[in-house]
Amino acid sequence: MFKPMTNHIKTFICPSIRMGPPAGIWVLLCILLPNFIAAQDFKQAVSPREWHFPRDHGNHGDYSLEWWYSTSIVTASDGKEYGIHVTFFRHAWVTQPKVPESVWSMRDIFFAHFAVSDLTSQKLTFFEKRSRSGPELAGSDSTRLNVWLDDWKMVGDDQTWSINIAEDSLHLDLQLIVPSTPLFQGKGGLSQKTTHHASYYYSYPRMQTSGHLSIGNNTVSLEGFSWFDHEFSDDPKSKGFIGWDWFGLRLDDGTDLMIYFLRDDEGVYSAESGGTWYHGEKREILSMTDIQTKQLSTWRAKSGARYPLEWLMRIPHLDLEFTIKARHPNHELETDGSTFITYWEGAVSVQGIHAGRPINGEGYMELTGYAHPL
Repeated sequence: MFKPMTNHIKTFICPSIRMGPPAGIWVLLCILLPNFIAAQDFKQAVSPREWHFPRDHGNHGDYSLEWWYSTSIVTASDGKEYGIHVTFFRHAWVTQPKVPESVWSMRDIFFAHFAVSDLTSQKLTFFEKRSRSGPELAGSDSTRLNVWLDDWKMVGDDQTWSINIAEDSLHLDLQLIVPSTPLFQGKGGLSQKTTHHASYYYSYPRMQTSGHLSIGNNTVSLEGFSWFDHEFSDDPKSKGFIGWDWFGLRLDDGTDLMIYFLRDDEGVYSAESGGTWYHGEKREILSMTDIQTKQLSTWRAKSGARYPLEWLMRIPHLDLEFTIKARHPNHELETDGSTFITYWEGAVSVQGIHAGRPINGEGYMELTGYAHPL
């Protein structure tokens, strides 16, 4: 998914005092962090790379910013439908810790977001966490997928991944089947965001998913599909761009689509915006000129932001036209306890026509920069 993790953490806005005593620590980080990061010599994504799995499912400490993202749309054994969103973020403090031999020598800061949306009753539950790296606190492996923050975990091998999260009266346990080949976004996994910034980015758009969700004393089994993204890069300098619109879509004819639009303060999209069309073994990179788009309706959130929650898109050379509509409008997430960004993220439905045949689909949409510029 295009979610320049870079922007998520780059906008390290100081939290308000209403957060209580811990806010002082984070205000201090707000002041000092940019200076520490600027002095470090992190790698940049400048050319296609050789990928090696399962190692590349793990962390890439030579890059300052990284995230692991999963969205699932699942049907429960009681007939309800759920949208589930789990993201772990890693933001490097230094390229090498000051005392490498000490497990307490700080190198990274981790953030995590967890949202469960009851799409049947339109009820949203959202949690967030943050922590420095350290034993029993937060971390990630460099040889395989294994990232955690407190008791939130995403871990796996070549065949199966698991997501396990317990918070308050809610417990999620998901198993995701790993396809044989990821979908590399951009050229060989090099996803160009602006003229001067790119990231390394791959996806698994259609992972078979099963598991259990417990809410209080009620436990249901789950079946459905997940979209997984993994992206890492340096800290961008995307001046003039205030946010992005991202879509990860699965169509019932077997087509998968990732589309992103990076916006400036006048609503103009960057020339590097675009996406990827994927069907079986066929894959095509989409440029901004390939996609025609129109916002059909908006919704005003409690923050005052007006989010475009219904879209019309056409990709003429693929003979593809479809509408995207939010399943549950009230999905604005305020993250004053972690990344300090207010954004909209939720499940969407898709209806349209592909090569003269009707299509339906599902997916997730992420909208940033509407409540405040990034």
